[in-house]
Amino acid sequence: MESKPGIATTVPPVEPIKTQVGDGRPPSLGLARVLMGVMIGLIIGAGASCFINLPISSSPQYVWSLVSLLSILIWMVVSAGIVHNGRRMRVVAWVGTLLEIVLVVAINVLQAYYSGAGAARLLADWGGAYLWLALTLPVYCLVWLTYSSPRLRKI
Repeated sequence: MESKPGIATTVPPVEPIKTQVGDGRPPSLGLARVLMGVMIGLIIGAGASCFINLPISSSPQYVWSLVSLLSILIWMVVSAGIVHNGRRMRVVAWVGTLLEIVLVVAINVLQAYYSGAGAARLLADWGGAYLWLALTLPVYCLVWLTYSSPRLRKI
């Protein structure tokens, strides 16, 4: 093949594509597994107990018992958010944890005014019927979400 003046006939070498991506995160300490174990225990144990003790639909305590089941549903979403640990799922976990704290406080305030609010056994009396997990677990989740935040690692 005849080369023409001003036109390159050779192809420049191509840089190899880097397939290795560095991971700057610290190694896992296993504390998330402990948190997940406690949350799954709460979801299974308290969820089964709340569902079994759900009063008949004509009872005035029915709504309060549904609030306990709503709390279990929130914990399912929070645990999925913590396990996933993606940016958007962390936001979901934050919102769910804060909503759980609001539910615990609201039920305990309403318990002073409505005698039926005690039917939300998971949340009533600050979660005393379930070893205060309804109060301590959201605080632990907030600490975990703050500690494991990738944004804090950049500071």
